[in-house]
Amino acid sequence: MKLPHAKSPERIPENRDALCGTQLAKPFPPHAGFATVQACNGHSPPAPAHSHSKELPSAPCDGIAIATEPVKCEATERSAQRIRRKLGLLKRTGLFATQIPGIAVEQARTADELRAAYRLVHDVYVERGYCSEMDWGMRLRVFEASSEMATFVAKLKDGTIVGVLSVVADCDPFGLPSDGVFAAEISEFRRADFKLCEVTNQAIEATYRKSALSTELMRCAMAHGITMGYQKAIATVSPGHTSFYNLLNFTEIGPQRSYSQTINDPVIALCGDLDFYRACPEQLDEVASFIHRFMTTDNHFFKRVGEWHKEATASFLDADLLRSLFTSWSSFLESCSESEIAFLEHKWGWNLFDEVTEPRVEESIWAKRKTSWTGGFCPQHLSECWPSFGNLLPAS
Repeated sequence: MKLPHAKSPERIPENRDALCGTQLAKPFPPHAGFATVQACNGHSPPAPAHSHSKELPSAPCDGIAIATEPVKCEATERSAQRIRRKLGLLKRTGLFATQIPGIAVEQARTADELRAAYRLVHDVYVERGYCSEMDWGMRLRVFEASSEMATFVAKLKDGTIVGVLSVVADCDPFGLPSDGVFAAEISEFRRADFKLCEVTNQAIEATYRKSALSTELMRCAMAHGITMGYQKAIATVSPGHTSFYNLLNFTEIGPQRSYSQTINDPVIALCGDLDFYRACPEQLDEVASFIHRFMTTDNHFFKRVGEWHKEATASFLDADLLRSLFTSWSSFLESCSESEIAFLEHKWGWNLFDEVTEPRVEESIWAKRKTSWTGGFCPQHLSECWPSFGNLLPAS
């Protein structure tokens, strides 16, 4: 399968792959549990400058050529055995099953699907202590209100959503969700001109947490990210979940910190190299080769994600859907800051935004704007950033 290629940046520093702790020639770091198996091919490695190995006793030379046997690479042999055992274990766990009976993974495209997805995320995160309970029972941020967020769901035959994973594009001025905690680390990638996204909202209903759902959702998300041209995928995960991401070629870029300022939610920042999956690296061991095939040539989601994206974008920018999610089923728009409101006006378009907002929401928005202007806020500056904002300025 020929995978989509990201547009090459105009200027990329020589050490761009070092930012993620990975290089295409050696895509998996030592801590990820992968070892590159290289055949000795009968050649001994170069001896170190100061070798302490014993010299073989010299044999009498009676005109007979003495051939020495190549030294067997015992360490490589042991490494290969460990890799084969690990691959067998991975397959036996069921994490890499390609079919999950009775469950379909696809992109959420309706208001009801998105509502159920963000409710599941909210409930799982509250249960695990990742966030505080919200009045409307959904995890909604400015990112969820953008059509550039793709939310993938695992659905039972009756439509019940039991798994969620979202991919959100890097956007100005809010960046990525993890910028609130790892802004310095993520900014390094922006300076290197990488096209970024973030994997977020990972939640699995308790009954299915030992199934292949998390892997299938991640495989779907990676197919979407590669198709959309992203080069690096950011993820912030609990320390206990890093081994799963390491297996998929994510490496640590930020040390443990609390994701929340109000509760203790320790997370580690990781980065996945999507260009690694676009390439066909050589010298991969059996485990790495299996993962690479599983995420690329054997990934059936590549056939669907492009069409899903078009359908989801068109469905999202609909007044009824936006009104249901952000004003009727929640008070999200009323809770937005002035900059978030301006961002959504720009993303949705002024006409659609005006159609979505209800009188109580408009009153709340105007109250915030008056406060901002009284405090020295400059509406003319904002209208330069977002042309549609100029329509809201009071007549002189």
